Amino acid sequence: MKRKRYRLNNYNSFSFLNPAIKICIGILCLVSCDSTPPKEGPAIYDFSSPEKTILKDDLLEISGITFLNDSLNLSLAINDEQGKLYFFNSVKKRPGFSRFGKPADYEDVALVNNSIFVLRSDGTLFSFPSDSIINKRVSADEWKALLPKGEYESMHSRDNKLYVLCKECDKEKKQIQGYELTLNNDSIISVHSFSIDIKAVRDKYELKFGFRASALAWNVATEEWYILSSVNKLLMITDGDWKIKTVYTLNPKTFIQPEGIAFDEHQNLYVSNEGNETRNGNILKFTFHPNDKR
Repeated sequence: MKRKRYRLNNYNSFSFLNPAIKICIGILCLVSCDSTPPKEGPAIYDFSSPEKTILKDDLLEISGITFLNDSLNLSLAINDEQGKLYFFNSVKKRPGFSRFGKPADYEDVALVNNSIFVLRSDGTLFSFPSDSIINKRVSADEWKALLPKGEYESMHSRDNKLYVLCKECDKEKKQIQGYELTLNNDSIISVHSFSIDIKAVRDKYELKFGFRASALAWNVATEEWYILSSVNKLLMITDGDWKIKTVYTLNPKTFIQPEGIAFDEHQNLYVSNEGNETRNGNILKFTFHPNDKR
């Protein structure tokens, strides 16, 4: 889709002012203007200065990212409107893709052993062998009715299990419903539910619609879950038992629409943002600083 771009004229609107007046205006702005400083984030990641990669139009609506076996050599991404899995050796080049399903609302991607799993927003899962993505079209297994009715956007693999969070399932907005899917030989053999108590977070941040999870990833270095909420512009961090440790407010100028999160083999943090009519999607990289303390 060809999109119009808009650019503001670059000029100094104060060029006609007397130098003394300019100084006064500058002082007043320092005192009274909202300069929107960088929002707080984990000390081990500098959220104020990410390395940004602009994506091609193919991934305008990027909604999930992961790494193949945690390697930087091949990255995987999903677009939430097409049944395509995108892969690239470098995000600066146009990615290849493999079609696995019909156009629909796909939200996240994860790798378990030698299988790739894709999450659709209604909770349906699709899986296919990772080595089959060299083909333009793959035959995917479809896993229906594993999860209760709801809207799903977050999925992550850990210890031969898949973890899925529901974006909006609890009518009282007091908890996030989650599901642990155990696999055996790349087949899902059991599903167990759990919940994250968010009442205190909901009240503190006045979240009328609750915390709406949009992405999920496990930080091996700190043994913590990182959970994004694109709508709320928040990052929630929990321990391994899903107990909330802290919540950070995300700067909307940096995190335009955060829909994907992943860690590479060096524990650098990556967040993908969907684009819109005037901006391309992007991937932000935050370098891991293990010596910093929270």
